[in-house]
Amino acid sequence: MKKVRFLLLAAMVAMFTGCQKEVVEQELDNNKPTPTGDTRIIIEGEGMIGPATRSSDGKVEFEGGYATGAGLYNKDAQPEVAAHPDAGYEVNYFYGGPENELHRYDYAQSGSSTFTVPLGGQDHKFRCGFKEKKRDLTVNAGIGGSVSPSGTNSYRVEKPISITANPNNGYKFAGWTVTQGDVTIENPGSSATTTTLHNSHSTITANFVKQHSGNYIRGYLSGWRHAGAIFTFTSTYTTTKDLYVNIESQGDYEMEVDGRFEVYPYYDDLGGQTLRLVAGQKEWKVEYLPGIDSGARITSIQWQIVAKEDSDDNYKYIIEANVGREEN
Repeated sequence: MKKVRFLLLAAMVAMFTGCQKEVVEQELDNNKPTPTGDTRIIIEGEGMIGPATRSSDGKVEFEGGYATGAGLYNKDAQPEVAAHPDAGYEVNYFYGGPENELHRYDYAQSGSSTFTVPLGGQDHKFRCGFKEKKRDLTVNAGIGGSVSPSGTNSYRVEKPISITANPNNGYKFAGWTVTQGDVTIENPGSSATTTTLHNSHSTITANFVKQHSGNYIRGYLSGWRHAGAIFTFTSTYTTTKDLYVNIESQGDYEMEVDGRFEVYPYYDDLGGQTLRLVAGQKEWKVEYLPGIDSGARITSIQWQIVAKEDSDDNYKYIIEANVGREEN
C-alpha cells in the first residue's frame, strides 16, 4: 500500500514539473517570432522596445523606428532584413551576419538599410539602432544687419527653427535666401519666421538694403536780375549727386521804347527751363532767364517748379512742387 502511494506521489510530481517546464518553454516561445523553419534570424539592439512587441511578421520595434525580417526560416531561404526609421530619425547602426562573420551586412559600409540574406542553413544575428536625425544650419547676415541665431548650429530635421533678422540703422530687411542645401523657409519675406531642415546641411542668409533718407529740396523766387529772376533752392542734407529742376513761367516785362517804357506780356517760356543743382551743396542760387530782351525788366511773373523724384545710394531726393506769383 505504501509502495502504491509513493508511486502515485511520484507521478503527480512528474506531471507538475512537466507542466511547469511546458509553461516556461511556451513563455519563451511567445517572445520569439513565429517559427516557420529551422534557421533563425535574430534582430536586437539598443532602444529595443521589449521582445513582447515582436509581431508574427518578424517586426521588431525600437525607439525611433523598427526592423523587419526576424524569424525562423527554411535553411535555403533568402529573406529580406531591413531597418525603417521613423520621421525625424535615421539609422544609427545596422549590421549582421552568421556567427563567423557578424558584419557581413553593414549599413556603415554599404549605406543600405535593406539586405537580402541567403541563409545557407546558418543562423544570423543583426543589431539595429536609431538616432535623432540632425543636420547643421548656418545662418548668415548680409551687410547692414544681424541675425539670431547666428553661425552654425545642429538641429533636428523636420522641426521648425525660429530665425530673426535685425537691420542696422539706415538699412531695411530685404528677405531671406537659401544659399546651400534643401532647407525651407516658411515666409522668406518676413524678418521673423521659421525654417526647417530636411536631408542636408544647409545655409541661409538674411539680406539688407540701405534705406534711403528723404532729402527734401524746396525752391522759391528770391530776387530779380533785369531780364531774369533769381531762384533759391535748399536741401535737407548735402546732396551727393547733381539734380535738375524745371521752371515754367509767364508774365509781363517792360522795355524803353522811344524814350518811354512800354509793358509787354510774354508767354514764350511755358515749356520750361531746366536748371542744374550741383552736387555737394545744401543751398543754390540760380539765375532764371525766360528769354525776353536783355534790356527788358520783368514786372510780374507767374512761375512753377516741376521736377521728378530722384535717388542715389544715400538719399531719396524729393523736389517739392512749388508755384508763385511775384511783382517786381
